[in-house]
Amino acid sequence: MARFMNKGGLPAVLGISLLTVWSASTVYAQEGVLSTDAWLVLRSDKVLGQRERFGTLSETAAGVGVGYSLGSMSSRFVLNFDDENDLTLDGSFIQYTAGIATFGVGAVDRHWSYSPRTSLILSSNARPTASVYMKLDADEAPRARFLSWMGPWSFEFFNGVTESSVNPDDSMVMGMRLTMAPVAGLELEFVRTAHWGGSGYDSGWSGFTDALFANTNEGSAANIDQLAGIGFSYKLPETIAPIRLYGQIIGEDEAGGLPNCFMHLAGLEWTGAISGRPTVLGLEYVDTRIKRTSGGYCGPNTAYNNNTYQYTNDDVVMGAPIDTEGTSLEVFGVTQLSPILNLDYSLGYVVVNDANWGGHRLSSTREEGWTGSVGLSWQRDALQIRGGLSYQEFDLDRADIPSGVSVGVAASMSF
Repeated sequence: MARFMNKGGLPAVLGISLLTVWSASTVYAQEGVLSTDAWLVLRSDKVLGQRERFGTLSETAAGVGVGYSLGSMSSRFVLNFDDENDLTLDGSFIQYTAGIATFGVGAVDRHWSYSPRTSLILSSNARPTASVYMKLDADEAPRARFLSWMGPWSFEFFNGVTESSVNPDDSMVMGMRLTMAPVAGLELEFVRTAHWGGSGYDSGWSGFTDALFANTNEGSAANIDQLAGIGFSYKLPETIAPIRLYGQIIGEDEAGGLPNCFMHLAGLEWTGAISGRPTVLGLEYVDTRIKRTSGGYCGPNTAYNNNTYQYTNDDVVMGAPIDTEGTSLEVFGVTQLSPILNLDYSLGYVVVNDANWGGHRLSSTREEGWTGSVGLSWQRDALQIRGGLSYQEFDLDRADIPSGVSVGVAASMSF
């Protein structure tokens, strides 16, 4: 999830989170580094995409975190409380780093997209799964001549256990992401997830290898739900314009070993100054509607669903907040008013459940309308406070998200 602006300037991304601002003061003990922090969030009502923006799915949330690192080992213990999930350990992990490789276990958020707002395949819209993971992060191109064109690259793999009232008990999600920067200004990502296993299905080694390698359209692996696709980010040369273009295409099915049945995300960001104040402005379009193929496959409500699994954790979709059969067009921005004060704002038009499907996770009927937000964040030393207003023109009955104006305030402090 994103971080607030520091005194040095604008953040790299704008999906502002109120719970994950770890500008941690530290204590050095026995050559290790200890950091602690606490936070509180209060909101009058829920809003669509709330966890991506505010770090929690509920109106009230609080927590404490303790981090400790020593040499190649690092860890974090986080205890969260909210009015829906009681106590959780979201954000906790322990990991070991050796060179470019990191190996760990924990419940950590992932944002697999070059969008600053969301991801079609893996975002922070849902709570993180408890997972084992491996990350490789190289700031130089591979030395092998036939791979040197990749430029700086990274690879991440994880396998996590989901929580759900609608999926087989203890079903798992596996994910892989490869990124590279082959030329100046251009970044590429290749992403894939597989929802597999759980009660009544193979959760052992053969099930794991099926999720990793097999044709999941037929046979013993037919229950597995795969998503895969590509994304890009391209920053134009400064001599042309201070603009970054980005996009993502994700297939919910496969044909001939390649993704099929696509949903789309596209956007742009402008970085500059308005009245001398550093500003980032963005425009983003998301479409999770999938058309029926000429062979009669896919069609409405294909996104984030198959015959066995719903692509959710804790019954909340792990991709775009608008869920299946939705569209979103949003203008957003953030302006630095002073070294310690920032203004963020957005205006969007959203369609939810365009197919008017009674089984939709957000709404039992088609809904559409305007959304908007405005907020101020203030930071001095270890204390950060943010307040804001959000507006939503439509009700989402299945998600218990009402229409109207909601108010929120959040504070975090490191000690």
